[in-house]
Parts: sequence; C-alpha cells; structure tokens
Amino acid sequence: MNYLVYLLFFFVYIIEYVIKKIGLELKVFAILPEMISMVVGVYVLLYFALYRKMKVQPRYLFFYFVFTVHIAIGLIGNQVQPFAILAGIRTYFKFLPFYFLPMICDISDEKMKGHLIALLSIAVLQFPLALYQRLFEYAHMFSGDYIAGTLTAAPILTLFLICTIAVLIGFYLKKRIALKTFAILVAVSFLPTAINETKATIILLPLAILLPTIFGVNKASRVKVLAGVIPALVITVMGFSYIYDNMYARNNTSVIEFYTEGNAADYLYKGKDAEYVIGGIETEASRIDSIIYAYQENADDLFRLFWGVGIGNAGVAFSRKLQGEYTDEYRRLGGKQTGLGHFIWEIGLLGILYILWFMLLVLSDAMKLREQTDISGAVALGWTGVVAVLVVAMPYQHLITQNGLMYPFVYISGFLAAKRYLMERTETGSARALQGRD
Repeated sequence: MNYLVYLLFFFVYIIEYVIKKIGLELKVFAILPEMISMVVGVYVLLYFALYRKMKVQPRYLFFYFVFTVHIAIGLIGNQVQPFAILAGIRTYFKFLPFYFLPMICDISDEKMKGHLIALLSIAVLQFPLALYQRLFEYAHMFSGDYIAGTLTAAPILTLFLICTIAVLIGFYLKKRIALKTFAILVAVSFLPTAINETKATIILLPLAILLPTIFGVNKASRVKVLAGVIPALVITVMGFSYIYDNMYARNNTSVIEFYTEGNAADYLYKGKDAEYVIGGIETEASRIDSIIYAYQENADDLFRLFWGVGIGNAGVAFSRKLQGEYTDEYRRLGGKQTGLGHFIWEIGLLGILYILWFMLLVLSDAMKLREQTDISGAVALGWTGVVAVLVVAMPYQHLITQNGLMYPFVYISGFLAAKRYLMERTETGSARALQGRD
C-alpha cells in the first residue's frame, strides 16, 4: 500500500500533466486515480472483514452516518437517475479509501516522511516549471492564468503551494528543519504564486502563516514570535505586490488597489439576472454570481434548498450519460466555479454545514496532536493553516474535483485521525492503569 501512495502522487502530479501536454484524451486516463482508489478501497474492506480492526474515532463514525443519510435523502427526494448517482459517488467518495488507509495500516513516521518528501519535491518542481511557462511557453500571454505548473489551473497551483508553506512552518516551529532550509523552501514555494497572478494569495497566505505560528508557540513567547513573523509577512506581501504590479497590473491598477478601490467587487460580482446568463455564455457568471444563482435556483423549493438536487444531479461529468437533470443549468450559471456554489446545488445548505463539520473534525485532530513530538505534531501544526486555507477557498474554487489538492488532504487528514485515535487509546489505558493501582 505504501507504494500505491507514491504511484497516486506520481500520476496526479506528473503523468496527468504529461498526458495533457502531449494531447492524449483517452477517458481511461481520467479514471486512473479512481482505479487506484478502488484497489485501496478493496484492500481496506478486506482487511476490516478479516481483522475487524480500524483506528477510527466514534465522532467520525457518527459523522459518516449522518452525512450518508443526508445524501440518501437528497437522492431519493429528487429521484436522481442511476448514472448520475454513479457520477456523484465518483465526485464525493473517490478519495475516501486513502482517508481510511492510515486507519487500517500502520503508517510509520518514516513512511509519512517519505510521502511528505514526495509532495515537497513536487512543490519544488513547480517553481522552475512555472518560470519556464511564464518566460517561454506562455510569454505571449499577458494573463498569468496559464501558469499552472503541473497542476490543472493557476489557482489550484497557488492553493497547493500555500498549503505546502503552512506545513513547512509546522516543521520549522517543531525544529524538524533548519532555518536556512526553511527559508529556501518557503521562497521556492511562494514565487510561483506571484508569477501566476493569483490575487487571492494576499488573503490566503497570511492564514497559512499566522495560524500555525499562533498555535505553535506558547503564550509567553507568542507576542515575541509574532513581532518577527508579521513584518516578514508584510515584506512577503510587498514582494508579491511588486512582482504582480510589474508583470500584470492592468490600467496601472496595483494588486493593493484591486482590493481597496472596488475592482475586486466588480471582478467577483457582475450582478446579472440568471435568465440573462442562462441565455448567454458561461463566463457571464462570476464567482459570487455563481453562489447567488445556486441559492436563487433552489430557494423556491425548501427541500432543494436544504438537501440540494442530489449528488451527481448537477455537476459536470466526463460523459453525457453520467450527467444529471440540472447539469446544463448548473453549467450555464457557473456552478462549477466555486465549491460553495456547487455544494448549494447538489447537497444544499445542510450539506455545507456537514462539510464545515468535517473540516472542524480535522481541525480538532490537528489541535489535539500539534504538541506531539513525533512527525504527527509537525504535520498537525501545519494542518491548522491548511484547513483554514481550504475552508476560506470554498467561495473561491471548486476544490472537491481537484485531485492534486484533495488526495493529499484526505490522506494526511486520515493519518492525523488515526494518530489521535491511538493517542487517546493510550491515554485511556494509562488512566485505567493508574486507577487500578489506586
């Protein structure tokens, strides 16, 4: 199973990029990650059937049950056709085998270290590739939207690298990497986010830096550490602004002015009626528009508003046969632009609460483990920033379809959940032993 994790990362970050560059469009390549997930899923099921052991916390079992019931109600209530249900299962559950893998396998510190080094190597690779794309491959394009490294889009590259920075901070604060190495890796991870014109970096990067820092030091030294971190963060933002302003500033508008003079509002919200957008082109819907449209289209039906139209019944699938009743409307209204809009369409407002609940569970694991001295402590500390970044990014990007973000997030979150299970079992055993002595 250890090698399947490497194989998955290699395919998601390298092979998919190569296939795209050479122009192969075979549908089998689109489902290869799912095929790897199926192999892992079968292994997880067989292991549990044979040994009846799994390092899963009761709070997660309750969550899985409630969320599954919610999805079932949405499917039954909307009478979603079977092929669309398959597409929905593929979207929402294909990552789960890698979430459960650490709960049935003993992922040692050495194994997790190897997986993290693989991810870090991929992150480091993005800088020279992004530089090549900017200076040569897409030199004729004024926009940075084409600078995606080996990932699917520029914003996804930025999110991947910002999450990498958060984990690096966790490792540095836990004294697992030297200052010089840390500074170099952070710089290499940061620069592509400026080269590819992702303006959201100014909002997301502070979260990735400040949260692990705040939670990684004791109260006595927190002010002192923040006094050094905040100026460094300001310098970083200024560096981003300098690169952006010299490469991409349109109409002499800097990235700071973009946020302070109303340009961001105009960019994110066009305010056109849904009827106009449905009759026009998909790009007429901006990010905030797509969220508002999703709410408006479901608001007239309370069942759809709270349970959505059912998983797979709106999202875009690679085959027309797998698409649902609302796919065309969803596409025209920009439903796939943001995670928040997508969730309103398919799982409703209650479904969004379940997503936030799951993220809180992951954050709870990270907070509980952040003081551990093994590798889980460093990862957990960085994960406080990762969770915050991905939650804030929900109105910004449609993340659940992004293999390059979701596979590592789900796998490492499962690792932390398993570690917490073992830690609490050890604590319970120690407490019982002490009571026995008394």
